[in-house]
Amino acid sequence: MTRRHLTVLSVFAALSLAARPSVSEPLVKEVQDWVSGPVSYLFTDADRAAWKSVTTNEQAAEFANLFWARRDPTAGTPANEFKVEFERRVATADKRFTQGAKRGAMSDQGRVMILLGPPTRISRVGQEDAAQEGGGGGGSDQDTAETPRERSTPQVWSYDEDKLPTILDRKHFDVTFRPHPNSGDMIVSSNSALESYLKKAATVALAHPELAAVPPAVASAVAPTASSAKAFWRGEALSDATIAAALAAPPAGSERLNATLETSTFEAGDGTWTVQLQVATRADVSSLGDLALVGEAVSPQGAVTAAFISKQPWDESKGQHYLQQSLVLPPGSYEVRVGLSAAQGVLWTSKSTVVVPEPAGLWISGLLFSEDIHSIKKVQDRLQPFTWNNVSVIPKVDSKFAAGGPMWVYLHVCNPGLGPDGQPALSMVAEVTGPKKFRGPLQPTVVKASGTCWAVAQSFDLMPDTFPAGAYDFKLQVTDPASHSTLTTTRGFSVVAAGQ
Repeated sequence: MTRRHLTVLSVFAALSLAARPSVSEPLVKEVQDWVSGPVSYLFTDADRAAWKSVTTNEQAAEFANLFWARRDPTAGTPANEFKVEFERRVATADKRFTQGAKRGAMSDQGRVMILLGPPTRISRVGQEDAAQEGGGGGGSDQDTAETPRERSTPQVWSYDEDKLPTILDRKHFDVTFRPHPNSGDMIVSSNSALESYLKKAATVALAHPELAAVPPAVASAVAPTASSAKAFWRGEALSDATIAAALAAPPAGSERLNATLETSTFEAGDGTWTVQLQVATRADVSSLGDLALVGEAVSPQGAVTAAFISKQPWDESKGQHYLQQSLVLPPGSYEVRVGLSAAQGVLWTSKSTVVVPEPAGLWISGLLFSEDIHSIKKVQDRLQPFTWNNVSVIPKVDSKFAAGGPMWVYLHVCNPGLGPDGQPALSMVAEVTGPKKFRGPLQPTVVKASGTCWAVAQSFDLMPDTFPAGAYDFKLQVTDPASHSTLTTTRGFSVVAAGQ
């Protein structure tokens, strides 16, 4: 079984700085590595002057916290969207451009990608297939290392208008890299405009230079209480009694679309507990006309705690069309009824039972399976479904994956015991049963997702020799040594021949 770490959620070493105690000993290696690493690309003259007065690890922690707060586009909120994106690009550069002992993020390619973002495409100079790389991530945003052939060939990174950072005052920009004649390292060709843009990118990143102290996090404006239980991500309150009746007792002929409902309970980035849902289909949705996603959450006593109607366009991921919604609900058990409504009536309905927890000890969410995890371009709405720290996880609700492709396993763990490094000290063991069986420990990527919860992600390559086609059960056992607690969660998935 092969594994790939989730680069878009990779943890930057500086995250642990704030947990360091007050000491007067010389700066530890992590601090020295941090200030001389990729973060140095963002240093202004004022930062360099301020750093000269840092002599203790406590001062370094204070410096780092204020450094990131000044670059947070939404200062005072729990999430720092700029920092999340910066760390994602650093991890991608390390994965893509590392050569031997030289860190990829500290290469010329790494610096350009971190400060300007991935290009629209990469052209290999002198090759017939020059323009084959790119599209969406622009080649350099991939999570695979460059091949020796790629490293030995001059390349041009092209930024078209859709990918150009706002600091570039043009509609197209090229950056050329050539292998150094001695070391073989890819170095940028002389480009005075590029150097000017890179320096400007570091300056523009400073969103709040006036901050003299880290602002306290702003509490959520919507708490999971009865008074705010009707909050939702998109749409408005559902007042149509006919639609509500159809959700409660679907009429004959309402199953005119082959779709699947996914419901999950998660703590949002601001600490709000939400029920997040997704309706997905592989059918042609272009002929369905204008549709509205409708739904309600009903308590065991029959009380409608939340009801919504949301008109939104279909999104698409890997051939899967989907609509999403989030509901803020107080702790308790609910029947979530969801449907698709059109002018001619309700076309489709589904129901799911969910529990909104009030965890005091270790808690784990259900498993999500996905083949699409990516960062979002816009600042994240706090109730945006299946999205944390500006990283979106698109559930594959039919849990069918093509042989030879990737499968992400994703969940949240709340209230775990923490180790000396401030990270959850958890033991995770996976047991997979199906055409082949195996059991073993996982080494997933774990990052902070909200106030008390951590995101856990693990990637698997579904190679035919390891995962023959067929149905599987994935069981995950999570043990927290600090509380002597062990929890398990299980979900099925299937592997099918490519193209099915």
